[in-house]
Amino acid sequence: MKMSDNSSIKTYWGQLFSKRYWREVEFGLPPKDPWAPTSEMLAYQFNTKIPAKITGEPTSQSMTVLQNAACLEVADGRYARRGFGGMMFTLLLIPLLFADGLALLAVLSNRFDSVFFSLFMIFFLAVISVPLLFMIGYQWKQEMWGYTYKPIRLIRSTRKVHVFQHNGPGGVWTLDWDKLIFCVKKGGLLWGVLGYLPDANGQVTHAFYLGAHLPAGSNGVGPDEPVLAHWEYFRRYMEEGPASVPTPEILLPINNRREPFLYGVQRLWGMFGPLSVVFLPVTTLAGVFRWIAMRLSRLPCWPAEVEAECRVAPDDATPQPVPMGAAATDRAYVGIGTLLILTLDVALFWLLLTRVFGIGRLFTIG
Repeated sequence: MKMSDNSSIKTYWGQLFSKRYWREVEFGLPPKDPWAPTSEMLAYQFNTKIPAKITGEPTSQSMTVLQNAACLEVADGRYARRGFGGMMFTLLLIPLLFADGLALLAVLSNRFDSVFFSLFMIFFLAVISVPLLFMIGYQWKQEMWGYTYKPIRLIRSTRKVHVFQHNGPGGVWTLDWDKLIFCVKKGGLLWGVLGYLPDANGQVTHAFYLGAHLPAGSNGVGPDEPVLAHWEYFRRYMEEGPASVPTPEILLPINNRREPFLYGVQRLWGMFGPLSVVFLPVTTLAGVFRWIAMRLSRLPCWPAEVEAECRVAPDDATPQPVPMGAAATDRAYVGIGTLLILTLDVALFWLLLTRVFGIGRLFTIG
């Protein structure tokens, strides 16, 4: 099915200058009031009772934290690409803070020796630079200083979906699986499975991405695309049970703990597939920011009533994947692989600096 787009130039510019657009899209603040589903949300909606047309097996896309007969827990879409945002916003914040500091110091010390230029700099800082600093700073906080991940739990016995928001009272949305509408929606450059709860007028009151963000074709979603296989994984679990879905490739090593450094870096390496070697310098640096973010962030903690719903029965025989890095040989393999890839990173950086930017000339005598 082709996804329609009824946006116009007038609609685009009207949205761009609206307070709501800047509050929710640019600053990333959650919506205050119910909002209308977008055209792409209405163009492709799923039916929980009808299997999606996929060419292969349903897949968890390595987003599963827990899976048993009682519940399926997956990480939120932001978790998969954690690190890139922290790296980007940090690299934007540092020079912006430095420039703003120099400009403010120059104004306060009257370095410009011109009232007009000083007033212009104050105007620039107040109208452009400070709001930009706030916007980037808020996004930095979201990436680097929130929660290690925001889990979502699907409970088969009660047909509930628990969506974590924050620790403490009122920090979990508890939604009815049968009242939710699931659809395909763009999140950034990728598509995701969006679940939302409509009110009596069809307006969205609660919305969340279920699992990973994945690529989809520009002309719609076809049966061979991974976003459908990802949705079918959740649908089968809730409608048919854990025996109807493949055993997860892995269980994410983040349940009640912070992600190990090596796993986080390797996950970012794998995002680019065959081109991962080309992007190694960037993904490795992002992996460092990912590790820092995981240490600055808090662990999510489910309320006692949610944990009680997810208690595993002693006779639960749901197949589980082999634990990651259980053997010493596995850890040695990961360590050696990491050392080799970091060595390749250094070589790529050196070639970039010497062959492209010509920094080697600075060390040439004469």
